[in-house]
Amino acid sequence: MIAATTHTTSDPQRVIDVLRTPDSWPRWQPEIIATQGPAQVDVGDVVRGRARMLGFGVDGHSTTTGVSHEMVREDVIVGVRMEVTYTVDPADGGGSTITHNLELHPLEGPAGTLLRILLLWRLKRMQRAALALLVREVEGIDPVGSR
Repeated sequence: MIAATTHTTSDPQRVIDVLRTPDSWPRWQPEIIATQGPAQVDVGDVVRGRARMLGFGVDGHSTTTGVSHEMVREDVIVGVRMEVTYTVDPADGGGSTITHNLELHPLEGPAGTLLRILLLWRLKRMQRAALALLVREVEGIDPVGSR
């Protein structure tokens, strides 16, 4: 599992609302090109879309497996299967602390180990970029030129 944490001046509900809005995902998740799904996800909802993984365009989907006032969890299949969880907590002094956990499901076969190493390296970079862009999104900062 890989995990990263960041802070924002936005309140936790604003962050959860953005996390639950698939139309916003291409703006703050660098690997996502386009999404199709409900206006706001709830448990059991599926979002389909297109993403870039290791330089390739792939179709994928995400099933929301958990939603609360503090968390959004998804089962994501985009070439590989991952469990993605965002946890949002009130920060001391205002704002929010956002934690992103990503669990890559086991990859089979002889190439699985090499692919896992490459993917984890890439996913860590994407995780940092996504969190930085998420902060910009929830704070209403225009991300033009940030990609």
